Amino acid sequence: MVRASLGILHFRRGLYAVAEADLAWVCDRDESNGPAFYYRGEALNRLGRYDEAMQVLERAIVLQPHNAKAFYTLGHLYDRKHMGQDAAIMYRRARELSRG
Repeated sequence: MVRASLGILHFRRGLYAVAEADLAWVCDRDESNGPAFYYRGEALNRLGRYDEAMQVLERAIVLQPHNAKAFYTLGHLYDRKHMGQDAAIMYRRARELSRG
């Protein structure tokens, strides 16, 4: 829990490489930690490591099916990879979740 909290804190402070390293450690040891997968995916996205970010965020939406931000970011990543239909599905789900 401490390492996950530190990783999220590093992410919020814009220390994406440090956050990714901390959160990778957590994800490797706890495959059910939704917040760690989400923030790691966001950190990877900010670091330009898009393919890795997609894989991690795909796990995050399984663990956190109500996280609109994870769906939105995944939609953005699918757009970047020219996967328009998949992106549209993610954007739609993000919009549905944001409305409540």
